[in-house]
Amino acid sequence: MTKQRIEYVDAAKAIAIILVIFAHCHYMIEFPRLGNFIYSFHMPLFFIVSGFFLKEMTIKKAIGKYSSAYLWPYLVLVISSILLETAISYWKSGGAGSNLAEKVLGLIYGNPYQRDEVMLGKLYGVSNAWFFLAIFWACSILSTSMHYLKKEEVVLMSLLSLGFGAFVSRKIQLPFEISAGLTAVAYIYIGKVLAIYHVINRIENIRLSLLGLAVFVFVLLSNAGRVAMNISYLGYSVFGLFCSMVGSIFILFLCKHFDLKGGWIGRNTLYVFVAHSLIQCLEKALNLDFTFTEFSILNLFFNAILDILGALLLGYFLQYTHILEYKKLFKQHEHYNIDRVLK
Repeated sequence: MTKQRIEYVDAAKAIAIILVIFAHCHYMIEFPRLGNFIYSFHMPLFFIVSGFFLKEMTIKKAIGKYSSAYLWPYLVLVISSILLETAISYWKSGGAGSNLAEKVLGLIYGNPYQRDEVMLGKLYGVSNAWFFLAIFWACSILSTSMHYLKKEEVVLMSLLSLGFGAFVSRKIQLPFEISAGLTAVAYIYIGKVLAIYHVINRIENIRLSLLGLAVFVFVLLSNAGRVAMNISYLGYSVFGLFCSMVGSIFILFLCKHFDLKGGWIGRNTLYVFVAHSLIQCLEKALNLDFTFTEFSILNLFFNAILDILGALLLGYFLQYTHILEYKKLFKQHEHYNIDRVLK
């Protein structure tokens, strides 16, 4: 059965992935206020919209579904990045290569943000793969909790998961992005609540929404709203959580109110995300820095446009090959082998 699409959700996903690419541009470092604004909600928005389609299921079904949906793309992205970066390092060093063992160890550990900068922290581009591990844990935990627990218990579990993930990450980064996954549970549950009660459809007062946005921007300007989901950092506690929620809901409201369409990008953000990560890996490994003018803001936009176009082209190729879809990829090979035998 094909999942029914919600146009304004696809539009919000398209905006979020474009902001991800935009925020990763090298010149963004010269615009910290803009960076704080984008980082306050763009990744929380991904988790929130994931909750719109989450369904309760048994542990076995959840692990099976989310393994193929998220762990397979994680492996494809990480292994591709390791091979790409190692090959470039080997070429640049005249055959000396790079520390492959360190990168494989990072793959096993699964967390690119260790405080002592070991593991995947030294591997270009792979750091983006944290998202797949985090959303795997979050969706698995929440979908099974909804199946086995009462509604009130699910709410309590989500809050405890958020607090525990944020607290633990201040001391140590757990392997396989477990802490980020625990933190993300609450955001996915927010998305589920928004979908169940049709909250976005019921927000009709644009003045109230603009007031919420004004408060959102005010908090951001105080540098309190930056959220780093990869390390479960929620800004200054409640302010970061507030900004991420308000910002995400406001984007969803705008997409609904103005009847925005996500198009191909909104329907295929996973492909675009992986494609962008591979391009980012290539740019950093080759130290590519495109400077077109003396004005940093123009360089930021020019580089963002190039990265977006590159991610769309490579993303389309990834979709065409089905390399990120475990079931379709191996089903294609199975049919191919059967056809050869029959012939």
